[in-house]
Amino acid sequence: MTKKISRWFEYLVIRWSSPNKEKRLYDYIILSILYFLSWLATYYTGGSKFSTVHTVYIPVIYAALLFQISGGLLGGIVAGIVMGPLMPLDVQAGLIQGFSNWFIRMLFFVFIGTIAGIIFEILFNQFNRIERLAYFDSVVELPNKICLQRRLDGLLSGEAGIKGFGIVTMVVENYLDILDVIGYDLTDYFWFRVARYVNNNLSEDISLYYYDNNTYQLLLEGFSEERVAKWTENFSEFLNYPINISGIPIYLKCRLGCAFYPDHGSSGEEIMQKSFIAMDNARKRGLSHLCYQETLTEKSKENFLLLGEVKQALEEEEFVLYYQPKYDLLTEKICGVEGLIRWNHPEKGLMSPAEFIPEMENTDLINLLTYWVLERALSDYREWKDKGITLNVSINISSRNLQHYRFLEEVDRIMAGYASCEPRIELEITETDIMTEEMVLDRLLERGFRISIDDFGTGYSSLAYLKYLPVDTIKIDRSFIGNITENSSDKEIVKAAIKMGHALGKNVLAEGVETEEAMKLLKEMGCDCVQGYYISRPVPKEKIIELLVQYS
Repeated sequence: MTKKISRWFEYLVIRWSSPNKEKRLYDYIILSILYFLSWLATYYTGGSKFSTVHTVYIPVIYAALLFQISGGLLGGIVAGIVMGPLMPLDVQAGLIQGFSNWFIRMLFFVFIGTIAGIIFEILFNQFNRIERLAYFDSVVELPNKICLQRRLDGLLSGEAGIKGFGIVTMVVENYLDILDVIGYDLTDYFWFRVARYVNNNLSEDISLYYYDNNTYQLLLEGFSEERVAKWTENFSEFLNYPINISGIPIYLKCRLGCAFYPDHGSSGEEIMQKSFIAMDNARKRGLSHLCYQETLTEKSKENFLLLGEVKQALEEEEFVLYYQPKYDLLTEKICGVEGLIRWNHPEKGLMSPAEFIPEMENTDLINLLTYWVLERALSDYREWKDKGITLNVSINISSRNLQHYRFLEEVDRIMAGYASCEPRIELEITETDIMTEEMVLDRLLERGFRISIDDFGTGYSSLAYLKYLPVDTIKIDRSFIGNITENSSDKEIVKAAIKMGHALGKNVLAEGVETEEAMKLLKEMGCDCVQGYYISRPVPKEKIIELLVQYS
């Protein structure tokens, strides 16, 4: 009940403080009726000498409510006329008011109306200021998410006569890199310019709202689902053009996710949530934009539930480490193995890393998993060494591991337990992560680790910079190897990568080798090692000894 009263009060205040033309016409009619009723009440109760004359304060104060000071002033003048020349002092006796009598009364009406107008103007100004703080972001000068929710409530109530609408969530991903260039003192100015840049290129039926941090939302009113999807695609292309800030052309790296009412939800909040889900999946897939699909939510729920099982899975030893051999093309023997984690899930069976690692890389759970992999790899290395087998063992490290403040400390703790066996561990790190985490890599090299660039050719490393990177091995990504015998472009790229790697003094390994022809071609090109299904699929540690015998 209290909530309903509060909503009605808010509606009335907004209605009076910001009326539209149609509602203003109703106000004039109501005001005229109130003056007429006060005249009737006064006339038929005897005239202006009786107390019913005070009913005219109702339209005077209402005029002050509608138009503040000017309304109170004019309302008082109209009241003076209604209760002056047009109203007898005593109807039954036929007494007419003198000029000084009704003029003084009119001045009193004007005084009361003006005071009421001043009070209402102060109240409405205060309300508008509070409303602006609540519904408007002063930095970017845009309505905020609360304002968007209120607008959606209005659309869903049918007051605008709109049957469908879309919401597009836009996230600026590279804002920290941009602020590094233009300076953090321009943070507020940067977000203001982004807002202006976008808002100035929108049509009247599209509104821009500031959500928070680096996130904006756009409301597309009256759009069909197909039109929402098409507009999102075009808008994504528009964002590829630079924005000029302080004379510097700045390129925004944005992700867009869109959802449509009523197909994707029955409430405004649900449509907003679905647009976030679409945006997040666009980011995970490396896409610039994505429209919501029901399967996205199902997958997100499934992944969320998996994350909740990780710690228990570690305690119950559901994770296992498989190994894929690396084959030396010169000696024709196995020269090392790569540790690849598997989850032996009690319900889903044996799960590959692609099914759970991407989700974990967005949380600190990836650190727990990496520490487990490192410790298991060291344990298996010691077990093989006790049997007279010495193998280089490599494991994968993510950027989140390298950025964690306790990473080196945890690595030292784990390595301390295996110092006696002098482990030969290689850390495989993607090309992009190596470019941004060189300081941590130096610390790892000091601890005796070898470093290799994983998925080489898919990142953005500079060839000039690559010369000085602390890496021992370059792993050419499987995307260049799969069709190397058929695709001349891939063949030339791989040949160039091998020559470049050797020129820089690095070993070169090609991953994803699945045929004998591909392996022979790579050997002719001078590749040092290969890895792939043609040599062996990832296998449990017990089978590594069999493979060593097979390739001895």
